[in-house]
Amino acid sequence: MTERDEATHTTFWKTVTGACGTPTDRRNNRRIVAWALAWAVGLTLAAQTLKGRIFHLEAGSWEAWVVALVPVVVCLGFIHAYLRFVRGTDELQRLIQLQALAVGFGAGVLLLLHWELFEFAGMPAMDPSDAAMVPVFAWIVSQLYFTWRYR
Repeated sequence: MTERDEATHTTFWKTVTGACGTPTDRRNNRRIVAWALAWAVGLTLAAQTLKGRIFHLEAGSWEAWVVALVPVVVCLGFIHAYLRFVRGTDELQRLIQLQALAVGFGAGVLLLLHWELFEFAGMPAMDPSDAAMVPVFAWIVSQLYFTWRYR
């Protein structure tokens, strides 16, 4: 499909993003999503493997270290894809990304600095990996909101 055909063709991705950005922006954004999904799957599989739920690895073995490092490498691919997207996009997309990152960072700081107070008030203790997901989800939701806002 040519860029002209892609510009006039309505896809699920164009609907979700409000058709914001160029076809190249949307293609780069799909790369980000693919890397993020690969990272999430890799992180989950590595955690389950290292906890002994998939198969048993001896802690400290080279195999355990390889399993632990695989999601790190995939995360580097995600970061590279995100930087490629931001570098190649227009000012509006950069504004959307900056605002979404600010909301995600703010949500993370708010949660991490106040969760102990919530625990004293009766909330259960939070797992650090759960806490790390709050800024990620805030960033994702903020991207959708700001994309919709500037459509």
